[in-house]
Amino acid sequence: MRADLINQNVLHHIGYEVLQETFALIRNVFSYSNEDEYSVTYIREIADALHNIPHSIQKQHDKFLEFEFKLLEETLMQMDFGKVAAQNIPYFRMYAARVQQLLQKRYKEV
Repeated sequence: MRADLINQNVLHHIGYEVLQETFALIRNVFSYSNEDEYSVTYIREIADALHNIPHSIQKQHDKFLEFEFKLLEETLMQMDFGKVAAQNIPYFRMYAARVQQLLQKRYKEV
């Protein structure tokens, strides 16, 4: 039972950090311009992939939280960051790397 609680806390912590990283990405991308169609589309796809994370954490729906993490991973893998405006490329790359790093914690700390 204790391992389940630790695993649950790890998942919730990862969820909060993913949300924090997502808000930073949105702020950075939109501080330049929201006229970059690919950036806007990618932000929308990321938001669609993770919009239920707060509810899943609050209701402790860990299986659904795992599903959302996998959906976010798949969404990021399908994106071609070379299509976004040049000034936004580093933000998307840093975001993808950081999210991948966070999601790997699921396996290391279980």
